[in-house]
This record gives sequence, C-alpha cells and structure tokens, in this order.
Amino acid sequence: MDKKLNWVMIFTLFMIVLSFVVSSSSRPLLSITKGAKPPVVTHKAKSSHSCSYPIHIERVKDGDTFVATIDLPWGISLRHQDVRAGDFDAWESSRRRRSVTITDEEIRKGKNVTTVVRAYLAANSESIRIQPTDRERGVYGRILGKLIVRGKPLAKWMQLHHFIRGED
Repeated sequence: MDKKLNWVMIFTLFMIVLSFVVSSSSRPLLSITKGAKPPVVTHKAKSSHSCSYPIHIERVKDGDTFVATIDLPWGISLRHQDVRAGDFDAWESSRRRRSVTITDEEIRKGKNVTTVVRAYLAANSESIRIQPTDRERGVYGRILGKLIVRGKPLAKWMQLHHFIRGED
C-alpha cells in the first residue's frame, strides 16, 4: 500500500512541476491535445529508428532549417522547435554560418533554394513527417531529423534538383 501511495505522490508532483514549466514559459514547448493521432511506424533496415512523426512546418529559415511543431504520441507536441534536416546540407542563404566559406553565388543559390523548398513544403504540408537521426541535436542545438515528404526523403528531392551544397 505504501509503495502505491509513493508512486501516486511522485506522479502528482511530476505533473505539478510539468504544468508549472509549461505555463510559466512564454513559448510553451509541450502541448497536450485530445484525440491526437499516434505516429505511423515505418520499418527500414538501415536506420536504428523505425518511427516517424507528423511535423508541421511553421517557417522555412533556410533550405535545410525550419521552425516546426512535431506531433509525438500521447497527444504531446514539441512546439516552435528549430529543426535541421540531418541528412543533407543545402546551399547557404546568408553568411551566418562561420565554419565554411560562403560566396555571393552560393547566397544567390541559397535564397532560391529557400524559396523553392518553402513552396514545396507548403504544397505538401499535410504529408510531411520527421524521422529521428542517430544524433538528437546538432551543434547549434537544433533538432536533427530526416524529413519525409509524401513518403519519400526530402534529401532525395533536394539531390534531384541539385539543391545540396557542394553539388552542381
């Protein structure tokens, strides 16, 4: 009886702390939604991750970087998250990235890629999913994932259209 009571108290304390964290943030990271759909489980032999989750792109920052909400199981959403496609590197649209040399030509290509990717993702907004990569976060703290659009990797579409950095 005492063990059961202790677990109830721990769970209650956890929920109180969680509700405080969520309500005190000006930009809540979690939201719980009734009737949320569970993730579609996909099986792929090459990846250690077998799940993908619906992702709602709110803003395209760059050809490979987005602000998005990710719907997880149990009605939990990660809201307003910086997400980077972890399986390709698009042309840069600004000089913010200091670790590589960025030419004026690359910035021109990067701005074009950003515009095209924005339109492509907007046209397919109901069928975009994210699959975790082996690394959860990148060097800038962004969530890393493999974006799947209409059942196909965004990286393949980017490669097909020569939007990947270093490919001409």
